[in-house]
Amino acid sequence: MSAALAFADDLSVPAQESLRDLLVDLTRAKQQLAFQYASWCIRAPSVEANIALAGMSQEELGHAGVLDGLLGDELKHPVLGKDELVSWEHWSASDDDHAMLGTWPGMIVSCLALDASAAASIEALKACSYARIAQRALKMAQEEQFHLLFGTETVKTFRDLPGDASKGLAGLYARSLADAETRFGASKALARLVELGLLAPGAVDTRAKFLQGVAQRFHAACG
Repeated sequence: MSAALAFADDLSVPAQESLRDLLVDLTRAKQQLAFQYASWCIRAPSVEANIALAGMSQEELGHAGVLDGLLGDELKHPVLGKDELVSWEHWSASDDDHAMLGTWPGMIVSCLALDASAAASIEALKACSYARIAQRALKMAQEEQFHLLFGTETVKTFRDLPGDASKGLAGLYARSLADAETRFGASKALARLVELGLLAPGAVDTRAKFLQGVAQRFHAACG
């Protein structure tokens, strides 16, 4: 197969293709998160937030590297290298979708939605019957808990924003999540993996419940 994974030669072609597509989408989502967090880690409103963002950027970049490492060298997918990832000039000049988000509330809410989409997929992959995937998903899921907590706790600080700006956060989260699900969502890929026997039948429901839980935490944080 021309786009084989760097592992799992014993899996069927359909299984490899489904895993490949899922890993590529998750890698792209993780790189986008890493870029946004890195872009803001010296612009946040507090030193503590800057430090948190710097650590989250490193972790997301690490996740992207691990996921990308599972993909075979023959797969020509457009992922950026480390130096390119942290270069605002490279991203903004080459891809409008990856331009730096311009406001602090906008970045936090948009990234929380994207992070929730990616984290929900990783949560489902913890039950993957292929041990190499499950082990990596377990480690990532643990780190994602802090990222989502940081996002929801930061949203609480936006309650004092002017009325229109505060009310717009729920709509921004919904739009950002819908966009993330369209571009990086894994429901179809996960359903295919269930059909192929690599995931338990409840994996798609697990992902949906995870997303619902994050949404509830977000709305509670909005007040």
